[in-house]
Amino acid sequence: MRQITILGLDHRLQWKDTGGGHLDSLLRSMLESDPSVELMAEEANGLPTTVAQRLAFTFHKPWKNVDMNAIEQHQARITDERLERGGGPLMDDEDGYTQCYLPDVDGRREQHWLSVINGYRLVRVVLLCGLLHLDTVAEKFQAGHWVTHKINVCELQWYIERFGTLTVVESNGQRWCECRPNRKTKPKSWGA
Repeated sequence: MRQITILGLDHRLQWKDTGGGHLDSLLRSMLESDPSVELMAEEANGLPTTVAQRLAFTFHKPWKNVDMNAIEQHQARITDERLERGGGPLMDDEDGYTQCYLPDVDGRREQHWLSVINGYRLVRVVLLCGLLHLDTVAEKFQAGHWVTHKINVCELQWYIERFGTLTVVESNGQRWCECRPNRKTKPKSWGA
């Protein structure tokens, strides 16, 4: 039976595992405890390299960016809508931001990830993706008869202490992420 472990996370962790190397430790532990993992897959377009990519190399495992590249997005006619993705500041005057899930655009991208991974005909895969995709892509893999394990990295104590909270909210048929930084350790990339 095919199995996939899906880690939903903050994309900033994928490239630079800031705050103590916790993502590296989590992935390393997974690979050490389950040598049957055949592929490390990621939604990682535009990143020069990733924590998972470096670990896959260390553990002699294949790695693949499964997201659509710019040409594939253009051919699928999703580039403009993706670039105009809704989001902005939180509505309660707190620091942070929101980012909207686009059912058509994100759904087609997730279906692409499933197609790429299915094309390998593997039995044991680890997939890293943005938290906003965790539940929706897991549903797609489950519908494809994969045994699916989900890990919300943003619920782990080390993430909350370092970055604050990143949660998925659903209301009135819409879905979005709310990012609320930890005031003590607010990353410089979030501005003042």
